[in-house]
Amino acid sequence: MAILKCKMCGGNLSVTEGMKIVECDFCGTTQTVPNADDEKKTNLFNRANRLRIASEFDRAAGIYESIIAEFPTEAEAYWGLCLCKYGIEYVDDPKAAEKIPTCHRTSFESIFNDSNYNQAISYSDSVAKGVYESEAKAIDALQKDILSIVNKEKPFDVFICYKETDELGNRTVDSVLAQDIYDHLTDRGFKVFFARITLEDKLGQEYEPYIFAALNSAKVMLAIGTDSEYYNAVWVKNEWSRYLSLMHNDRSKTLVPCYRDVDPYDMPPEFKNLQGQDMGKLGFIQDLTRGITKIIRGSAEKPTVTTSAPTGALTKRGYFFLEDGDFKSADEYFDKALDENPEDSKAYAGKVLASLHMKDVAELDDSFVKLYEDKNFERAIKFSSGADKAQLENIKENADRKWFINCFAVDLTKYALKKESDEIKEKISILAASATADAYDEIVRLCNDAYTRKVNRGYFSATLVEIAKMQANIIRVLDDGEEHTVSEIKESKYFSGQHVPDYRLEARLNEMVKAGSAEVGLSAGSYCIIGAAEKRKQKQIKDTYARAEKTMTEAKNSGDYQAFFSAAELYASVGKFRDSAFKSDECRQLGEIRKAEVEAEHARQEAERKAAEEKRLDEIKAHNDKINAQIAEADKALATQKAIYAKNAGKIFGAGAKLKKAANAEIARLESEISNLRRSLNNF
Repeated sequence: MAILKCKMCGGNLSVTEGMKIVECDFCGTTQTVPNADDEKKTNLFNRANRLRIASEFDRAAGIYESIIAEFPTEAEAYWGLCLCKYGIEYVDDPKAAEKIPTCHRTSFESIFNDSNYNQAISYSDSVAKGVYESEAKAIDALQKDILSIVNKEKPFDVFICYKETDELGNRTVDSVLAQDIYDHLTDRGFKVFFARITLEDKLGQEYEPYIFAALNSAKVMLAIGTDSEYYNAVWVKNEWSRYLSLMHNDRSKTLVPCYRDVDPYDMPPEFKNLQGQDMGKLGFIQDLTRGITKIIRGSAEKPTVTTSAPTGALTKRGYFFLEDGDFKSADEYFDKALDENPEDSKAYAGKVLASLHMKDVAELDDSFVKLYEDKNFERAIKFSSGADKAQLENIKENADRKWFINCFAVDLTKYALKKESDEIKEKISILAASATADAYDEIVRLCNDAYTRKVNRGYFSATLVEIAKMQANIIRVLDDGEEHTVSEIKESKYFSGQHVPDYRLEARLNEMVKAGSAEVGLSAGSYCIIGAAEKRKQKQIKDTYARAEKTMTEAKNSGDYQAFFSAAELYASVGKFRDSAFKSDECRQLGEIRKAEVEAEHARQEAERKAAEEKRLDEIKAHNDKINAQIAEADKALATQKAIYAKNAGKIFGAGAKLKKAANAEIARLESEISNLRRSLNNF
């Protein structure tokens, strides 16, 4: 079963069948979800939401409509159309730490009056209805704030739509050309909306109110393009598509595609019925200014009244050459005639005939020729009069009608083929997003069929078929849900016996990643099926979260503050998952408290140790002092006995001998006592 993505942030949602409301683990937004009862529907919703998040509102709306066609009671699809209509993107609110809506397509119509909103309400249950109503109130309040600014803006005459920067962030040629047009028109008194200048004092503000005001007030939009891809850039298309919608209800508005180095057939199909202006054409800016002046100020040039000039001899000679079939000489004589008389209508008509290798004006009426924008024929009409003028005008009218009918038929065929080509491309895009091998097999069938019927052989070529086949086999390899490197894919049974260079496989894989049918794996250089990396990431997040919980519990039991800090780091590493941020802070606080307790206990123990050490040193000192005093007394007594012994040393008999003997015994005792006392020093 495909994984449903969050319509606010694009993260994976944990949805089971029957759920109508779910909270995103990543952005924390409570939101409505479609019935998770069909894998195809889920894939379509994911693609539509991905396009809407990328601000490609028209393409997203097309997919929501295809969902409704197959599932007409799916409330979430109607709500998606509603979000596309108002150009709703959900962005982070730094103050409230939640997703809030921002509007890129303002409307004067309240969201509560929108038919799609009312359909979403009618097909939803009471719980989902409450969420829709709450979101609609926020969007309605946003709309009112925007319209309050819009009502204060002065009206514009011209809106210039263009692409400001390229993929590298550099200013485009379109921007420079647009500014030249802006300068030219403002010099002539027109009020022009040109984002680069008009919005330069709006930094730090939402641009939508000012864009909306300008789109609604401007009578002319100029869509500037030097690259067909620029016309389809998200914000450029957002502006001209909105203006086209306004034109349906206001016929006074005009959109003028202004192109250079772009084939008109490569421009958006919506421009097919619009009169464009080639910016590379000499006199472009004058023609454009004149046209805008007519539209906005209702000015029209007064017709120039001329009289037919007489036909001279050189002109007659030119017609003789026409009769002879010498068209080169005829053209030379008509030029000479015009040098003498630049208002010779027959000479101008003769030049047209010479260029077409015709001998008489009547041949023009019987042939298929392009006289549209032919300057010589226009001057032939301008300088003629009477019956000649009427004949030439009639010829031009018939020629133009035949030419435009043919062009219309060619354009119609090209448009039909391009429309079918675009429809097939969209089908292929949707199939690719479903990320199944069967879908890629269907792409192969569609390409072969389109090529056979010559829909667009340049696109639906054998190369595209081979690419689709290769992508189908890649999907078969990735279908095991594991991550695979380019080498592993190449060595699989699906590519056995094929010589496929690594760079080709890698190119296909990168294209599949862009199309949403594969994604980059978590391991370096690996790829996997859509959702596999996310599942692995989710598992890693859940495993890490479980390890953090276990570490936190162990820290509480052991009192190890380092374990608290380890748990905090684990909680922080999973990002916005469940209550990880709260738990991370809690662990850090508990760790700091426990650390302070441990450090305090260590300090207390160290103080006790030092006190005990000092006490013992004092006791040893007192003991040594006592012993030293005893040694001093013994040394004194020893000195006395030695003196007695020395005094009676020569006596052998009598009292002196007794004293000598007694002194000698006392000396031995005292020396032994002093020796014992010295040994007891520091021995406590």
